[in-house]
Amino acid sequence: MFNRLILPAAVLLFASACHSESAGPQWIDLPANVNLGLPSFRQLSNETPRSLSDAPVPTSPGMLASLQVDGEELPPEFEQVMARGRLISDPSEAEAGFIADASVAYGQALGTSIGSYYRNDVQLKISMNGQQVSERSESELESCNCTHLWNPWGRTANATIAVSGACGLTASAYARHTARLDFTTWKGTVFTLLADSDNGSDHNSQPSCPFGVRGGSGGGGGLEGEAWYICYWEDYYDLLGNFIQRVELGCVPLYMS
Repeated sequence: MFNRLILPAAVLLFASACHSESAGPQWIDLPANVNLGLPSFRQLSNETPRSLSDAPVPTSPGMLASLQVDGEELPPEFEQVMARGRLISDPSEAEAGFIADASVAYGQALGTSIGSYYRNDVQLKISMNGQQVSERSESELESCNCTHLWNPWGRTANATIAVSGACGLTASAYARHTARLDFTTWKGTVFTLLADSDNGSDHNSQPSCPFGVRGGSGGGGGLEGEAWYICYWEDYYDLLGNFIQRVELGCVPLYMS
């Protein structure tokens, strides 16, 4: 069991106000134990994406009647999925945004399909003035020796990054949905009968920062035109007082009049 010591911001002010003329604060991921409620994913559209227009030609009933895999006949539901010729039900969509009261940027990815395997990937990138400052990727995937013809499946993939400040940042989310129809024989051999994929993206920007808030030309060796930040962290010690680890919680701009 460990003692958790949280240093208050007032104590950290002089010890951790990081002076930086060019580089901003270090952008960090949220600690793994943070329980963050993300916004609900928006309703998927019913439009067929352009990338799906070249879907395979559906298999004819005559071909399906005699279709076997490694000596085994396909179950009827597998034949029905193959007859459709494509797997994706709802195209891959992305959503990017900021949760201001939690100082967090988020990215989400969702797509659904009717096959035996799906994977939703989201890549979240944070940039400032066109330059990337942080990145994180997350995935959700499931598989079975079955189909989801009548109940398309896919869970939302979420990625979050802790940020400081409420201006000047852009969050970009890149989504990819991958689907397969795999059939596993009684011998344990897996055959991929169909495969499909689709991509999506979304971007969301904070308001522009007032002039001089995040640095400037500066001069004279003083504070004017320079960017200062207050940085926060949590130190963990065991019962004997031995230091275990430090968890960085991010930085916020220090506005000085």
